[in-house]
Amino acid sequence: MKKVVIGGLGGSGTRLVARLVEQLGYQSDPWQNDSRDDLTTTVLLKNPRWHRQSSPEAIRQRVQLLLDLKDRRLSIGGLPHLWSILQRGEHQSFPWQNTPELFSYLFGKAPTQWLLKEPNTHIYCEDFLAVDPDLGYIHVMRHGLDMAFSGNTQQLYNWGHLFGITTEQIRKNLPSAQLEFWLQAVQKAKELAKKYEDRLLLLNFDQLIHRPVVGLQSIQQFCGSDLSEQQLQQMTSYIQRPASMARYRAQDLSGFEEEAIRLVKQFGFEINSSSRHE
Repeated sequence: MKKVVIGGLGGSGTRLVARLVEQLGYQSDPWQNDSRDDLTTTVLLKNPRWHRQSSPEAIRQRVQLLLDLKDRRLSIGGLPHLWSILQRGEHQSFPWQNTPELFSYLFGKAPTQWLLKEPNTHIYCEDFLAVDPDLGYIHVMRHGLDMAFSGNTQQLYNWGHLFGITTEQIRKNLPSAQLEFWLQAVQKAKELAKKYEDRLLLLNFDQLIHRPVVGLQSIQQFCGSDLSEQQLQQMTSYIQRPASMARYRAQDLSGFEEEAIRLVKQFGFEINSSSRHE
């Protein structure tokens, strides 16, 4: 796999997965925030208002524009498109400090293998896969109940409407709405995995933490990269259990539908019996 895009709900563990993939020889762009999110992608795609107003064709064209940027093959016709987006200031983040820096990037040499990590890309997963046959996508899944009680809910507010989740539902029961968002995002990824087969990896973050060697081997096989024993040991050392893992065990689960709990289990996540589900 020459190109890898990583996404999932915010707080799913995409930062760790990106670090692991980089150890396999993939190169990320320098314009990142503290979470190692690719800011070029943030500027172009993390825009719910633009997404609502755009046709499927316009959305796919913008994904193509992003990939052309990453491959350093932006056409002459693509430059005005990019410039118009930047001038409109659709997003407050701005990855390039000045025009010369941007043009130096545009006309530089693309890495042999590149990596793009931005959690919101799961919204555009099929667009990425449809546009570029040399691209693979890793959808990182963290335990749905841990995600339900996460404070990282920006994606829910930005994209929940795409899954039929209303503002009223969010106000009424935030954890339940967040779990519904997670469930639908995972289900969408599973359906796309059937269509794109070996180009989409659903990576269970909890299993990566508990069985790091197995998780690393699945990443290595997906990317088609060799993994020496020394690399394996080094990458394993990066994998640490987050303090927030299994936070759901301290919560009352009675606010969730039985079907939602069943689906969390069906998607490969155990639910500890000490959790309260009355």
